[in-house]
Amino acid sequence: AKGWFSYVLSDKDNQAQLLRITYWGTDKNKKFTISVNDEKIAEVALFNSGISDFLIKEYALPPALVARSKGKLIVKFTALDGSETGNVFEVRLLKK
Repeated sequence: AKGWFSYVLSDKDNQAQLLRITYWGTDKNKKFTISVNDEKIAEVALFNSGISDFLIKEYALPPALVARSKGKLIVKFTALDGSETGNVFEVRLLKK
């Protein structure tokens, strides 16, 4: 996407600690940010890992953000100027 897209995830017990995103390994020249409930948690650059398979990345979720979420986490992917977001295949919340 050249703009942005988002997912709404449920965490009714406020136990999420990690955000796991699955990308396609051959995505290249993709630069974007990931924010959760309007708080930036990562700036991502994908430059073709050379793997024609899925690429899994995990991002830590700040405990204070999760505590304030009231069980609802809005994960937003926003392309940086002149770029696109990566191709996202799965978005998952995890506990450690």
